[in-house]
Amino acid sequence: MNFKKIINNLITTSMIIFFVYYFYQNRNLISTDDFNFVFIIPIIIFSIGRYFINALIDIKLLQNFDVSLSFSESLNLTVLNTFGNLIAPLKVGSGIKIAYLKSKHKLSIYKYLIINTQYSFLYLALSGFLLFFVIFINEEEYENQAGILLFIFSALIILFFIFVRRFNFENKKDKYNKYFYDFISMFNFTTIRLNIKNIILFSLLHLFFGFMNIFLIFLFLKFDNKFLESLYFNLITNLSSIVTLTPGNIGLLEIVHILFKELYTLTTFQVIIVSVASRVSSLTSLLMLNIYSRLQRQSLI
Repeated sequence: MNFKKIINNLITTSMIIFFVYYFYQNRNLISTDDFNFVFIIPIIIFSIGRYFINALIDIKLLQNFDVSLSFSESLNLTVLNTFGNLIAPLKVGSGIKIAYLKSKHKLSIYKYLIINTQYSFLYLALSGFLLFFVIFINEEEYENQAGILLFIFSALIILFFIFVRRFNFENKKDKYNKYFYDFISMFNFTTIRLNIKNIILFSLLHLFFGFMNIFLIFLFLKFDNKFLESLYFNLITNLSSIVTLTPGNIGLLEIVHILFKELYTLTTFQVIIVSVASRVSSLTSLLMLNIYSRLQRQSLI
């Protein structure tokens, strides 16, 4: 076991122990009377919908390298990838996905990493644009540090996005430091330009489904001030994915939300409850999709 894996496992174990202890200490703050169970099915529907959209996005992305996936094949890959990343360290799910694409479709690891990096930045940029716009039109957020920090952070993402888009890649490699050029090239969208309009459209739909999932969780938990807080919660979740150290970013994601809880008008306990509910809805959806895949008798491995 290498040093990175040891550290990863220690962080994950520590986070789980902390949250179990935290919930035990605050067990009197919540009861079943605090839940509106009518929203459970809609929560699962939007959660499953996000994985369906993920599958469609992968199909469009991989067409850039002449890889043709059926919808069921792409959905199975999405389930394996996401489930593996949620329950295991070091993005095991992504490793499974890469191995499958290399074995079945002769897609090199390098090409997969290029596509994944460029799309991740595209999704991050879309989240940054939306967050910047929401904070910009909501003047109340200028009065708290969380709002100002997120405004600056989202503005930096937008500026980097503009810089990358305007950077001239043609016959310029010799004029720039090789490492700088290669780094900037990783974020240019030339590799995924095929189907880019559909990819952006599906990504915006994915963001909407993510918002609806959190919005319905707020309704399920009977929280006030639901709409704007749900939007912030979803967008900050997306931005926090820049750094992933634990399975499903467990613990780290919650810490980020707690740091910016001024935007939600929620207590620390409520922030953690929303996060846990979101994770439960994701795992439930993945298990249901896995059962569906088994019934279809389609296996990737």
